[in-house]
Amino acid sequence: MDINLFNLNFNNLKYFYEVCKLGSFTKASEYFCISQPSISYAIKQLEEHFGEELIIRNKNGVKMTKKGSLLFSKVKEIITTVNECHQIMENKTESEQIAFGMQSHIYLFFKNRIKSFIKKNPSVKLVFHDDSTATLINKLKNHEIDFIIDTAPISINSNEYDLETIKLEKMCFVYAKESHYLFSNATNLREISKFQIVLPRENSNIRNSLNLLLNKENLSLTPSYQSNSTQVTIDLILGGNVIGYVFESAVKELLQNGILCKMSINNTLPSIPLCLITKKENNNSKIKSFIDYLSKNNKEKSC
Repeated sequence: MDINLFNLNFNNLKYFYEVCKLGSFTKASEYFCISQPSISYAIKQLEEHFGEELIIRNKNGVKMTKKGSLLFSKVKEIITTVNECHQIMENKTESEQIAFGMQSHIYLFFKNRIKSFIKKNPSVKLVFHDDSTATLINKLKNHEIDFIIDTAPISINSNEYDLETIKLEKMCFVYAKESHYLFSNATNLREISKFQIVLPRENSNIRNSLNLLLNKENLSLTPSYQSNSTQVTIDLILGGNVIGYVFESAVKELLQNGILCKMSINNTLPSIPLCLITKKENNNSKIKSFIDYLSKNNKEKSC
């Protein structure tokens, strides 16, 4: 007998399976929250499809025929397989893609850990968003990203989000080695103010923290250039007689290799907190694992 399997209704198989497992049409209808006649009609369709009687009703409920018993064992395997497929896909959706937001100058602190995480977790797809703080917060609110790492202070609803400091970064003024003759004698902010300088953009958290220090000293710095990008700042420094204000660890290798020189000044420059922002209901274990990997050995007191 030629049976077209593509016309087989999977729901009918599920109804048949539960009727046989529960031993009752009534219990199966209650399980699926549909009427008993709908269950009976589904079984009738299934019997017509195979051309075989599958279930016999009796006073104790139902009894499977020989062919019905064979079908039951196969349907059980099918349902188990389908459930496993759903589980695999749900796990993939939940854990194999992690979207996170941080600006490029902050990414520099974590790039080695990110590369190491990717190497250890090849099945995980990381999606990096480089945007302004306001844009990243909106993306977090709209569930487009899973977490943010940004500089403090950050204005955000503490009832909906968790905020913690994971790293404190020192700031410094640097210049190109070739300009050593020009800048080496500058030992304070007042003397630095006489030269061309690259500062973060006005109203950025890093710029604001520096302005607080300048206000205490009754000073101001008028930048020749403004950029929130560490790489752009470095390019400007190397391109001419310019001083740049950067995260010290971001230029660590350039300092060690003698390409850049750090200015030794009497003023104590601020340390910038890097904060992690997550939604309170985020319980994804893979995301937590990634965050822990990024912030390992770097956690400080709460913002």
